[in-house]
Amino acid sequence: MEQIGDMLILEKTEYKYNHQYYKVKCIICGHEREVSLHNLKNKGSKHCCGSCKDDFYKHEFIGKKYGDYTVIKYDHNDMRMVLKCNICGNITKESISELKEKYHSPICCRETYYKNQIGKEYGDFIILDYNLSKTPKYLVRCKICDRTRWLRVKVVEKGNRGHKDCINLLKKDEILEILKNRWNNILRRTTNPNDNNYKNYGGRGVKCLFRDFVEFYDLYYEELKKDTSLTFDRIDVNGNYEPNNIRLISHKQQQSNKRNTHYFLAYKDNEIVLSNNTMEFGKIYNVNGRSVGNCLRGKSKSAGGWTFKNITKEEFEVLLKEDGSVTTKVVI
Repeated sequence: MEQIGDMLILEKTEYKYNHQYYKVKCIICGHEREVSLHNLKNKGSKHCCGSCKDDFYKHEFIGKKYGDYTVIKYDHNDMRMVLKCNICGNITKESISELKEKYHSPICCRETYYKNQIGKEYGDFIILDYNLSKTPKYLVRCKICDRTRWLRVKVVEKGNRGHKDCINLLKKDEILEILKNRWNNILRRTTNPNDNNYKNYGGRGVKCLFRDFVEFYDLYYEELKKDTSLTFDRIDVNGNYEPNNIRLISHKQQQSNKRNTHYFLAYKDNEIVLSNNTMEFGKIYNVNGRSVGNCLRGKSKSAGGWTFKNITKEEFEVLLKEDGSVTTKVVI
């Protein structure tokens, strides 16, 4: 078989238009066509778009990558190459002379770029939506506290904001101020040796184990909103300040949970009373609460006809659950 330039002559076909025609095949892209010997010996022997048509583009461009983009076809109407972003699927067109590296970005991919960002995570945030206003923004949700907000695209992608900034989204009202004061008190008494109460808290190993103020706020805002007079109480008075060891109670209940709380049994005639609050016991049975305390400290033998016996917290909790072991329970 004879070869002229890039064209391999396969066979002679017919004589027409005063020229002999041949069936030829491009040895570079494999395109087959009929061409006159006159054309073949002039410009028709080269592998080019004029000679090889679509096979030229398939061989030279289609499937090739330019950065994050891949050429997928040639648009004859626009006479431009069609490219697709390998990351977000954005379609764009470029003339052959303008083909260059293109990367997945807002400039190259435009709106498709932002659509592709939905569901992605940047630090503490998950992108939920976007807004292509004058300044493009993302609607993001904090993975830690579940709050949502609009932030500028650059701020999110550069990681300049995080959960720590969610404190700025808290509702500014009386409850917020109460919680801030309480939070600051907890931090001082557990971390500052110069605080007057440190010896009873941080000095005894009591720590603040809340992740941050936002967690503290979320746990107690609604409950405190119902009654701002409630106080914060550690369920285990020797335990740390942490979610499972904090409850909101009245001031009266708070007094009963101090470290010097008395757990005791009171006896009179055939009645046995279980209690953990001397003052409340005194109110119910018309006995001076201080006198009850004196009996429990061994300074007096009886008060109002009652005698008293100190018990441990563990014994108190066992008796509290039992039925029939005492006649009355005065528990705060």
